[in-house]
Amino acid sequence: IELPSTATGAVEWSVDNKIWNTQQLTSASTSVTVASGLSLGTHTLEFIVIVLPFTIDRWNTPVSRIRITGITLDPGSVVSAPTLQSGRAILFADSNGEGVEVDNGNRNARMATPLILGRALGCEIGSVSYSGQGILAAATAYGNVPNMDDSWDFYYSGASRLTGGLFSPAPTFILTTLGQNDPVSPDVTTTVTALVASW
Repeated sequence: IELPSTATGAVEWSVDNKIWNTQQLTSASTSVTVASGLSLGTHTLEFIVIVLPFTIDRWNTPVSRIRITGITLDPGSVVSAPTLQSGRAILFADSNGEGVEVDNGNRNARMATPLILGRALGCEIGSVSYSGQGILAAATAYGNVPNMDDSWDFYYSGASRLTGGLFSPAPTFILTTLGQNDPVSPDVTTTVTALVASW
């Protein structure tokens, strides 16, 4: 595990579809032990980043991240290819996608809209969620992220999300729940219509 010096966060994981475990992380965190003493045989692991800081830069020189740098297994064990859902989806959201206040007032992306929708649609889902963002409203106070109209096709400033002008892999669904952070004026209808045409 690797975090920048200014970052904190949290991860959750479940082994063999059993109880979810949570660990808070800081820049001093270097590893997370997800299981020990398992029986011989095949096991499954679901590992999710549930919290990232949203008040430090996420756009210009993004430092808000948790990087998985490797996995260590018992001697003789191997990692198998994951079983994936048949569909692919990308969802653009605001704080609701980050799981703000869904877990007794805490943030938890595992309980938020994107993963719930992904499971309901039978899709592997990519969550592009920035607290405070709108279709036309920038998340200025929450990581310097521009509005969705100016940012949807980038991972962060200068890093395109598209390959040859297209999403790759091609999503089965493109979804957005944005809008609540936008002002009443100007109206977002024209912008949304153009976005849908682009997608």
